Amino acid sequence: MRRFLLLLCALVLSACQPVPPSSPVPPTSAPPTRTPRPSITPIPPPTHAPTWTPVAAASATPELFFYRYTIEALRLRSYGGGKIELVRKTAETPLYNQYVFRYPSDGLTIYGYANLPRGDGPFSVIIMLHGASNPQAYDIFEQDTEYADLLARRGYIVLHPNYRNFAPSDPGENLFLAGYAIDVLNLIALVQSEAGQTWSNLRTAKPGKIGLWAFSMGGAVAWRVLTVTSAVRAAFLYAPMSGDDAENAKMLVHEPDAAATLALPTFALAAASPQNFYRYIEVPVDIHHGTSDSVVPVTWSEQTCTQLKALGKTVNCYFYEAQDHSFTGQAGQKLQTRMNNFFDKYLKFAPTSTATVTP
Repeated sequence: MRRFLLLLCALVLSACQPVPPSSPVPPTSAPPTRTPRPSITPIPPPTHAPTWTPVAAASATPELFFYRYTIEALRLRSYGGGKIELVRKTAETPLYNQYVFRYPSDGLTIYGYANLPRGDGPFSVIIMLHGASNPQAYDIFEQDTEYADLLARRGYIVLHPNYRNFAPSDPGENLFLAGYAIDVLNLIALVQSEAGQTWSNLRTAKPGKIGLWAFSMGGAVAWRVLTVTSAVRAAFLYAPMSGDDAENAKMLVHEPDAAATLALPTFALAAASPQNFYRYIEVPVDIHHGTSDSVVPVTWSEQTCTQLKALGKTVNCYFYEAQDHSFTGQAGQKLQTRMNNFFDKYLKFAPTSTATVTP
């Protein structure tokens, strides 16, 4: 056991060397004039105790406690199993229908909402990863609906999952926020297996065309997903949190497993933090962050951009002058335009028919 820990520590120290940050990237956009999207509230505490037992770091054998959540361990395991189910239709529009959906993830049931374009497709799939909120009081349609609707109107299948612990999804362990990432990785695997299948609710989806859209805490989840799987073709990150698990845990102090994360030794945090494994990212990434963000420090995105560029990754970094955590006015409009152009460049498929198909 001691030998295992020494080997793991040596591997981490030799292979996981983050690139030091350089000077900030200059801002690129004009000051705001009007508000297209309301700001989110800072991360609130839960209204009551969680219904599961948070991890107790001191009572577990270290290698058994954290190893399954390291990047290398997550890359070795399998995902998927089960199917994506449409629970009920919640809206109809001329261009798409909206549903509540659910799917299995490591024995848990995860819920979310889906916008499915009308027509035969093929339509690329964009999975949207939401930011922090009160898990017990969370509403399925609480976040990101404006962006989800915009993408659906442009002909993308949009899947916006809750994570474990966010009502009405089941509760579960979430050390390093890895539980959230596992829920997303299981959804990606299901999309891969169901896209284009005649029996599937994703029969109009184009196989192999999956994008990620992530906001705030969803950005921390996205960094882990991108270092684990190559199934994603493009990732758009809006005011993302860090790829450093320690920094995220300090901010998300109300997460039940945050204390356990911070109690782990340095080598364990290094083996689990995505920032030490950005070399595995194989897809184009867009990062958008306000220079006056009062929730997530803009320096986190500046450092990430520096690291990805030093590794030769395909990354565009946009910093919006005087913008807070959620953008307003012309900056918000510019963000939407850049989002549309980014996904159209890497994911867009022209539909083969305009005939209505109702899953």
